[in-house]
Amino acid sequence: MSYEERKQRRLRRKKRRNLFVLSIFVLLVARSAYGILVKNPKTVLPKAEEYRDVITAQAVLIMDENLVETDGDLRLESDMEEGMRISKGHKIGVADIVSNIASLNEELEEINRAISILEDRNQDPNIFQGDIESLEASQDELIREIQEKINNKDYSGLEELKAKIAHNDDKLEDVSRENTLLAQSIRSLNDRKNIILEQMNKNKVNYYSQDAGILSFEIDGYEKLYIPREFENYTYDRLQIPEDYEAPLAGGGLDRSLNKFKIINNFDWYLAIKIENPKVLDAHEPGDRLYIKVEDIDRELAGNIVAINKSNKKAVCVVRFNSYLMDYYRLRFPNVEIVLSRQDAYSIPAKSIFDNEGQKGVYIKEFNGIVKFKPVIILGQKGDITYVSKGDDKGQIKIKDDLLANTISLYDEILLNPSSYTEGEILR
Repeated sequence: MSYEERKQRRLRRKKRRNLFVLSIFVLLVARSAYGILVKNPKTVLPKAEEYRDVITAQAVLIMDENLVETDGDLRLESDMEEGMRISKGHKIGVADIVSNIASLNEELEEINRAISILEDRNQDPNIFQGDIESLEASQDELIREIQEKINNKDYSGLEELKAKIAHNDDKLEDVSRENTLLAQSIRSLNDRKNIILEQMNKNKVNYYSQDAGILSFEIDGYEKLYIPREFENYTYDRLQIPEDYEAPLAGGGLDRSLNKFKIINNFDWYLAIKIENPKVLDAHEPGDRLYIKVEDIDRELAGNIVAINKSNKKAVCVVRFNSYLMDYYRLRFPNVEIVLSRQDAYSIPAKSIFDNEGQKGVYIKEFNGIVKFKPVIILGQKGDITYVSKGDDKGQIKIKDDLLANTISLYDEILLNPSSYTEGEILR
């Protein structure tokens, strides 16, 4: 083999070695890039939050409502408004109890018009006396003419004279009618006006609040049905909630002429709550504290259980409250949330939890980068967030076979994609 051939052969071997080394280098780089891109150790820290075990239910609002029905239409005092708090003895309004109040009002208006006409014209009603005397003189003259014609046996024109006499009689009746208002003096009109006003005032009833509380004109017909006593009788079947119930509306469109109102005692009020599964109340009994959230009002009400009535695998829980009725008195049949229990917990993403040989838990990244499994006890879930127990004062929970194990802590870095890792793996 010549020198040139050996030289070319050595060059080809060198190229193959370089190509091999380069391939190994590219492979290592690609593997590292894949680990960075695909196995990026995304972590999240737990959040310390309160977990509430909540159920939803329908309820009936029970209040001490003093319903008042007036004897006539009630004209409210100017300061009366729906939902205002009033003290005992506060004047609500005035009602007319006479049956002919409308006719008295009409007569009063007629008298006022007559007085106004006489005063505007500035005339003495005695002016009518001259008209009467003139008509009477005309009548005497017509009668005298008829008598003369009869004495002279002249019967022509008698019918015409009789017609004039009848016409004058009509005028006399119109002018001298005693009960015509315009024929009376202003003094007599005022006397009659005073008599009517006195009669109307004697037939008025003033209405005052018998108790302190919330004034309402929204009458829904349940005031005498749901009353705050004999709570043991509020059972699931008896507590009927209409599907098409619509609350009466007053508010800005309040009618100032009414015949009913009610005063609501705002010290003690109750919710009778329909429970589908009575077992949720097994840990509760009358006298216990219970927390309720009503409708969309962002407030937890603290109440005391008055009664738990179980029947036909259902139950009704009656709870007493003593505050904030002003915000709830219009909600006769509200939807409620009952807080059955509450405890301190950690909230973590639901996707970070997986099953490891029958034990729920998460992978955490320790400070040295090692992947470690930690068990958790799930309390509940809301959306994509899961609430887990904090454990005892040492941060331990019971796992299989009642063994104690350390659960997650506030500063553990929880791996979000547990399927991408194995326990004991070292992460960069």
